[in-house]
Amino acid sequence: MPKSMREKILSVTAKIIAYEGLDAVSIRSVCEKAGVRAPTVYYYFNDKEGLIEAVVALAYKRYTKKQLEFVKDESPLNGLIKSWDIFFDFVEDETDLYHAIVIAHLRQRIPQEGYELFGVIVQIFKKLEDRNKLKFDHLTASRIFYATAYGLALVYISQGKNPVLKPNITLTRDLCINSLLC
Repeated sequence: MPKSMREKILSVTAKIIAYEGLDAVSIRSVCEKAGVRAPTVYYYFNDKEGLIEAVVALAYKRYTKKQLEFVKDESPLNGLIKSWDIFFDFVEDETDLYHAIVIAHLRQRIPQEGYELFGVIVQIFKKLEDRNKLKFDHLTASRIFYATAYGLALVYISQGKNPVLKPNITLTRDLCINSLLC
């Protein structure tokens, strides 16, 4: 089977997760919406759990690639700003896949890429801590930054990505970062 069939199945599954919830994912529902037969899904993913894990892995892979491309070589402050902006671009552009990331967190089944991403944030805050620029230790600052972005993303999505909220994303970023810096 061509790779595009696998991608189509993943895309349909991500949409089901995003719009109907994790409980709505079944081999049958995926087959109906993707226009494939069950053996095709089983060929690629073995079972429903494998399918869900593949969607989560795809979400993290795309997001990780975007983050690592842009954040590594930035100054710490610019790295935080870029990281936040890339995150919200991902939430905006890949909402279905972002839902899969949320599900992974709720199920406490975060792939290695998720830990690598958090590690990038921790490293940025460690640089700031080493320069005596933080009000908190680097791990606490990382958790606050992460939780603020994560919570705001959930509010933004739950409000239907209301354009009125867009300016609040940047404002919240700036307030969060400024509250962590000395």
